[in-house]
Amino acid sequence: MFALSVPTQAEVPSVKDTEATQQQITVKGTVKDENGEPIPGASVYVKGLTKKGTVTDLDGCFTLPVNKGQTLVVSFIGYLSVEKVIRNTNSSFDISLVPDNQLLDEVVVTGYQTISKERATGSFAVLTPQKLEGKLQTNILDRMEGMVAGLKQLPGKTPEIRGISTLKGTKTPLYVVDGMPYEGDINAINPSDIVNVTVLKDASAASIYGARSANGVIVITTRSGQKGRTQVSYNGSVKFTPLPDKGYLNLTSSSELVDLQQILFQYPHSNYNPETANTAMNEVYELLYNHDAGKLTDAELESQLNVYRNRNRYSQLKDAFVRDASVVHQHNLSFSGGSDIYKYSLSANYQQNFPYEKEQSTQRLGFNLKNQFDFFKWLRVNVGIINSNVSADYDNGFTGYSYLYSGPSYRMIYNADGTPTQWYNNKNQKEIDRLNGLGLQDETYIPVNELDKAYYEQDDKYQNLNFGMKITFMKGLNLDVMYQTETTSKYKKQYYTQDSYTVKTEVNNATVINKNGTVTNHIPLGGKLQETWAKNNSYTFRIQLNFNQEFGMHGVQALIGAERRKVVTQGTVLNKWGYDDVTLAFKSINELNLGSAVNGTQSTSGRYYYNGPYDKFTYTDNRYVSFYGNASYTFNHKLTATGSIRIDQSNLFGTDPKYQYRPLWSAGLHYIALENWNWVDRLAVRATYGINGNVAKDSGPYMIAQTQSRPNSFTNEYYSVITTPPNPTLRWEKTNVFNLGVDFNLLKNRLNGTIEFYSKSTVDLLGQRKTDPTSGWPSLLLNYGEMYNRGVEVSLQSTNITTRDFSWTSAFTFSYNKNKLTRIENDGTSAIDYFYSIQNREGKPMSSLYSIRYAGLDSEGYPQAYKADGTIVKSYNDLEAEDLVYSGTTNPPYSASLSNRLTYKGFDLDFMFVYYGGHVLRDVAAGYVFNRMPTLNYAGVMDKDRMHFWQKPGDENDPSMAPAFIYGTSHTNSEYLWSAADKHIRKGDYIKLRDLTIGYTFPKEWMSKMYVQNLRLSLQIQNLWYWADNGRDLDPEVWSGTTLSPSRGYHIPPTYTIGVSANF
Repeated sequence: MFALSVPTQAEVPSVKDTEATQQQITVKGTVKDENGEPIPGASVYVKGLTKKGTVTDLDGCFTLPVNKGQTLVVSFIGYLSVEKVIRNTNSSFDISLVPDNQLLDEVVVTGYQTISKERATGSFAVLTPQKLEGKLQTNILDRMEGMVAGLKQLPGKTPEIRGISTLKGTKTPLYVVDGMPYEGDINAINPSDIVNVTVLKDASAASIYGARSANGVIVITTRSGQKGRTQVSYNGSVKFTPLPDKGYLNLTSSSELVDLQQILFQYPHSNYNPETANTAMNEVYELLYNHDAGKLTDAELESQLNVYRNRNRYSQLKDAFVRDASVVHQHNLSFSGGSDIYKYSLSANYQQNFPYEKEQSTQRLGFNLKNQFDFFKWLRVNVGIINSNVSADYDNGFTGYSYLYSGPSYRMIYNADGTPTQWYNNKNQKEIDRLNGLGLQDETYIPVNELDKAYYEQDDKYQNLNFGMKITFMKGLNLDVMYQTETTSKYKKQYYTQDSYTVKTEVNNATVINKNGTVTNHIPLGGKLQETWAKNNSYTFRIQLNFNQEFGMHGVQALIGAERRKVVTQGTVLNKWGYDDVTLAFKSINELNLGSAVNGTQSTSGRYYYNGPYDKFTYTDNRYVSFYGNASYTFNHKLTATGSIRIDQSNLFGTDPKYQYRPLWSAGLHYIALENWNWVDRLAVRATYGINGNVAKDSGPYMIAQTQSRPNSFTNEYYSVITTPPNPTLRWEKTNVFNLGVDFNLLKNRLNGTIEFYSKSTVDLLGQRKTDPTSGWPSLLLNYGEMYNRGVEVSLQSTNITTRDFSWTSAFTFSYNKNKLTRIENDGTSAIDYFYSIQNREGKPMSSLYSIRYAGLDSEGYPQAYKADGTIVKSYNDLEAEDLVYSGTTNPPYSASLSNRLTYKGFDLDFMFVYYGGHVLRDVAAGYVFNRMPTLNYAGVMDKDRMHFWQKPGDENDPSMAPAFIYGTSHTNSEYLWSAADKHIRKGDYIKLRDLTIGYTFPKEWMSKMYVQNLRLSLQIQNLWYWADNGRDLDPEVWSGTTLSPSRGYHIPPTYTIGVSANF
C-alpha cells in the first residue's frame, strides 16, 4: 500500500567480513507494532551502511551480524524509525515501532497508479483507517465529512469537490473502487473494508480520468490479503436515532388548531351543505357549517369543539405504529492471510435498518473477496468479487409516522372505548352508504385495519467481478491488464389488495351504472400492482504499460494505456389492475378511452379521468474508448515534473470531426524548497495546470424522440415528443484548472499542513440557448456557457502533547469557494421569474436568491413593496427585475472543521466540529400567508407562528405581523410581496458538534487469555450541539429555506452509536 523502498531479503547481500579488524557480534531481536503484534518485512540495517542489513521474518524476528559501537536502524512503512546503539555482545532487542501519522499519508492512490507524495504535484487528500478511527457511520462518505479540505459532504446531499462545475451534466464526483470506475451504490462498500481513500481535486490529479473528472474523483481501495497466518477481525455497531424533536417543529396544539379554524371560517369559504353534499368535510369545519345553518347553538358548538380541543392523537399513533427510535445495526467479519504464492482477503457484512415505522425493516447482506496469485516472479493475478444484496418486505397499507406531525391532531385512530376510528377522506358517510346500497365497493376507511391491505417488496442486487494480471518484464517495467464487469439489478413491488381503500375508491370512481342496471367497471375488480425493474450492466477493459526506475539522482515514472468502457441502463415500470397476487392473473384497462373523461361514474363529480400510473420503458447505452498517458521525472528527490494526457471518444459526443478526439491534459511541478532547516522540517511548493472534462447526459448527437404513455388531450391519440434535436457539435464540458499549493512540516513534525489556491474556469457548459423559432424549437441545449470556481483551502494537523500515557492531536480544515456564472442565457426576465425559485443567473453564483424590497403592511393588512426608485406598489405585477435585490447564494461557500483526539492509556476521545456558512435561506415566516380556501386547505397542525396574522386595524404596526387573509380578495397578487420579501432573508451559517466518540481498548494481557489480540468498545454521539446564525433556532440542514413556502424540517436529536471491534 505504501510506496516506501524497503530492501527485501533477496536484495540484501550477505554480510561479508570486510571489517575483520573490528569485533563483530550477532544481534537478534523482534520488531512489534503499537499493539504488540509482530511486523514482518521491517527493514533492519546499520546506520550509514544501508546495504548491510536484513528484513524481519513472518514472526517479526531478525538476525544480523554487526560491529560493536555501530547503530542499528529499524524502520517500516507508516512507522517512526528507531535507532539502537550496539554496546554489548550477544545483544538482543525487543523493538516497538510507533505509527507516524505523517508517513501514513505518503502514498497517493489515483486508480491508475500508486505514487509517493514527493512525486504528487497535484492536489490530493488521503484518508486511512488511522485517520478515520473513531468514526462509526455506516457510509464512507459520512465518515469523510470534515476530513478533507474542499470536500463538502452535507448529510443527505451529493458530495461536492471544490464547487459545482456544470449546469446540466453529472454533478457527483467519479467514484473509483480498486482501480476501476464504480457504477454501484456507494453504500455497498463497507467502510470496514476500506484501507485508503484518495480524493483527487485538481487537473493534475484527476485529468487522467478525462471527460468524467471535472467534479473530482474519489478513489477507494479495499483491503487485500497479506502474507502470514490467518487474521480474523470483527467489528459491529448499533445506532439509535430518536424521533424528531417535536418542540422544534413549533406545531399548534389541538386547542390552538380549533381556535385557528374558527377564525379562518370567518373568511371566504366554500358553500358546503352537510345534508346535500357527497364529499367529506373536516369535522371541525362541519360543526361550524352546522352552526352557521342554525343547527347548533353557540353553547352546543363550544361543547362539541371542546371535545376536539382536548384530543391529541400523537400517543395513539406512536404506540400503535411508530418506534421510539430508528435502529441500524451492522456487523462485519473478515479473514485475511496467505503465503508466498496465494494471498486472500474475505469480508462478510450484514446490516439491518429498522426505521421509525414499526412494520418496516430493510436488510443488506454483502461480501468482498480478493484473491492474489503470485504464480511466478513475473506474473501476478488478482481475482475479486464484490456482492451486495438489499431486501425488504413489509405491509404498508397505513404509515403512522407520516401522520405523527401532520394532519388534524384531534383525529384519533382509536375511539374512547378502544375500537378503531373511521376516517373520512373524500366521501362522506351518506355517499358511502349510497354506494354500499348499490352493491359497489365499501369505502369505509379505518386506518388501523388498512395496514395489511398493501404490501411492499424490494430486492436490489449488486455484483462486481474483477480480474487483473500484472506481467513484469524486468525491474521497473510491467504490464497491467484489468477487466471488470458490474451488474446492478433493482426490483420494487407495490401491491394493494382488492380490499384496500386505494383500490376500492378507484374502482368506484370509474364505475358506471347503465340505464338497464348493468354495471361497467372501467377499473376492474381486484388488486393493484406496480412493479419496477432497473438494470445497470457495465464493463471496463484496460491495458496499461508501467515504467518506474531510478538512475542515481534521477527518477522516471511513466505509464501509457487504453481503456474501453460500456454502461447499459434499462428500466421498466408495469402497472396492472384487477391483479391477484396468488394466481398472478390481471385484467386490462382501456387507457385510450379513459384518457378523456368518462361521464356518469360514481365519483363525487360524476366524471372519471384516468391519470396514471402508466407503464414506462427506458434504455440508455453509453460507450467510451480512451487512450491515456502519464509521466513524471524526479531529480534528487526534490524536484518533480509531471504530465498527463487523455483522449476520450464516446457515443455521447457530437459527430462533427473538429470536436472529436480533443485531448484533456495536465502538467505540474513539485519542489521541496527546504528540508531540516532550523524549525522547518520540510517545505514544498506545488503548481499544476490542466483541463478536466464532464459529460452531460441530458442531450445527444442524434435526434431523440420520447413516446408518451398517455394520449394527448386534443385527439385522444398516442404521440411522441422530440425531446432533443440533433446536435453534431455536442462535446464535453471543459474545466481549466490552476492549482498552487504549499506543504509544510514544522517543529519536528509537530505541526504540518497544506495551503492551496485554485481557479477552475469552465467553458462549453451545456445550457438552453434561444434559437430561431422557425427551426421548431424556441431554445436548444448547446455548449456555450461559462463559469468559474475560485478558492482557497487550508489543512492543518498538530501533535499538541505526547507522553508515555497521554497524547493530544488536532486537525483543522478550511475551505472557501467562490462560484460565478459568467455566460448564460435565461428565458425568464420578469420579476417573478427571478424571485419564484433559486436562480442560475449571469454574473451571480449558482443557486441564488432574489428578494423583494418589503415596504410593510398597509392599513388593511396587505403587503407592499418598494420599487428601485422608492415607489410603493401593492402587486408583484408592478415590479421589474431591476426592482429586486440580490440576496445571496443558498449554497454555502465557506466550510471548516476542527477535530481533536485525546488518548490516555486505553481510553480515547474524538470530537469534531463542522462549520458551513456564507449562504442565505428564507425564513419559515415567508410561508405565513393564508392564500387558499380555508375549509379545504387549513385543517391540519401547522407552525403556531402562523396564528400571528393581521386581523384588525393597527396590527400592521407590528413589524413581525403576517398579512391579512388574502384568499377571495382583490389582493391575491400581493402575496409574493410577503413571501419573497427581503425581510425573510436569514443567514445560513451554523456550527455543529458533528460527532463525539469515546473509546476504550482493553489491555492486551487481559485479552490474550481469551485468545483475542485486541478488543475495543466505543460510543459515538452525533449532532450533540449546534449553533445557527439565523436568530430563529432553525436547523439549516433540515430547514427548506430555498422556496417561497419554507418549512422548519424535522430536526433530529442527538444519535447514539455503540461500536465494538476485535482481532483474533
